[in-house]
Amino acid sequence: MTTKSAYDDKKCCNHLQKLGWFFKVFEFKLKIVNMLSPLVNLGIRLWIAEIFWKSGILKLPSGFFGIGKGSWDTTLMLFEYEHPVPGLSPEFAAYSGTFFELLCPILLVLGLGARFAAAILLIMTAVIQFTYQEDIIHIYWMILLSVLIFHGAGKISLDYFIRKKSLECNEYKKLIGEKTSDSK
Repeated sequence: MTTKSAYDDKKCCNHLQKLGWFFKVFEFKLKIVNMLSPLVNLGIRLWIAEIFWKSGILKLPSGFFGIGKGSWDTTLMLFEYEHPVPGLSPEFAAYSGTFFELLCPILLVLGLGARFAAAILLIMTAVIQFTYQEDIIHIYWMILLSVLIFHGAGKISLDYFIRKKSLECNEYKKLIGEKTSDSK
């Protein structure tokens, strides 16, 4: 039986050697994809951030901190009559919606608390989709926000930098229950 196993290994190696060029090309392309992955995450974060930021500044009174482009009275009216949020008063919905539409994009751009920001925006998008306006674009936003929730902000983010630095600290490792360099 040992002879057959050695024969099978040799046969397998011969097949792999014949396909060696394919594996080299595949591995090279995989390295390129892995190098571009952080840029894709950054692109998702920036695109989603722009969408919600623009919506947020349109709700603020014109000239508010130099960024407002709308009318607060109109915002309140819209939350009361056009797209009321079930279970929330129009005032609370307007204030909280505007607050999160301005805060979460900043967090996404920085890549700081990106999963938290994406989760809030996912909830907001779901509310829009299922209570106010059904639109396929909201489904795309929810998919992209889910990518950020499940995969994080990526290597081009403060989240990545903070986590990387934290994992170098033995006290942090002890806090989360990981083995440290001074433990046996």
